[in-house]
Amino acid sequence: MSLGASATRSFTASRRANLIAGTVFANILIAGLVSPIKSDAQAFGTILDNASDGLRFYDAHTGALIKTLGSSGGAYGLAVDSAGNIFWDNNAGTIFKATPGDTVSTFVAATSALPLSFDSAGNLWTIKGGNSGMGYFDTGGTYHASSVFNTPFFQTGIHANVQHFTIGSNDHIYFGDSDNTVSEYTLSGTLLSTFGTGAQADLSTDGAGNLFVADFGAVAREYDSSNSLVKTFTNNAQNHIATLASDLNGGLYTADHFNLDYVSSTGAITRLNTSFSGQKILFQSSSVPEPGAIALGAGAFSLGGLALIRRRRRSRK
Repeated sequence: MSLGASATRSFTASRRANLIAGTVFANILIAGLVSPIKSDAQAFGTILDNASDGLRFYDAHTGALIKTLGSSGGAYGLAVDSAGNIFWDNNAGTIFKATPGDTVSTFVAATSALPLSFDSAGNLWTIKGGNSGMGYFDTGGTYHASSVFNTPFFQTGIHANVQHFTIGSNDHIYFGDSDNTVSEYTLSGTLLSTFGTGAQADLSTDGAGNLFVADFGAVAREYDSSNSLVKTFTNNAQNHIATLASDLNGGLYTADHFNLDYVSSTGAITRLNTSFSGQKILFQSSSVPEPGAIALGAGAFSLGGLALIRRRRRSRK
């Protein structure tokens, strides 16, 4: 197939995309596909969404709905354990569980749970409805109330009516406080720090210890493990960021209950879905699809609207 000079230059400029997950690919232009490879294109993966009709799975590149599990959801809770089981809740406080094989069951019924987050021991933490204290469910579903994060804790001062929290890889709990700051505690209840601003909506962490905070406006902020501000994301295409999740390439997925967007590390905004209706999202990464795994044909897959065809390099003799 013959490539024009301009197309050849275009692909020479994007040869950094040749190395994906340690595999070398040849860039082949497919007529009619004009979207370029982004310098920080979204990582392969899935967006999980706690929607009113159950757990939804969206393609992280295209925003297309992949599947829905269960038939109920729509609360603030969504978490994944170390075995890949997904937990989410509904407005009645029931917590559901989906295995990696898509088997759905009720983990705990009518608990009035709201947010959900796992610690490193596999305990599922939650704030009970009506700010009636905090605790965790062990792997068997038994609830253990915290003696520190109790009802008075959530009814006085900056923690009054707190509805969002997350647990980081360091087993520290981060609360989005009523005065828009973030409070960092140990699981045993020791206050470590109060920092930041705009913590009115969702909080999310990544494996590197970074914390992402949504302000329920058009702004989200990233803090590093020392609680220093790293980056401010602005998405004026959404007037209230309600939930957010980071990918592996410095970008951020944001949702406002209506639209799902991707904000790159350079600030470019891509609208992925306009019929989005969830309360909480998470990003799950996945490996590069194997050759022949999708409909583009053997050895081909789509990346940001550009088709790439795998070509093995022959060893030199």
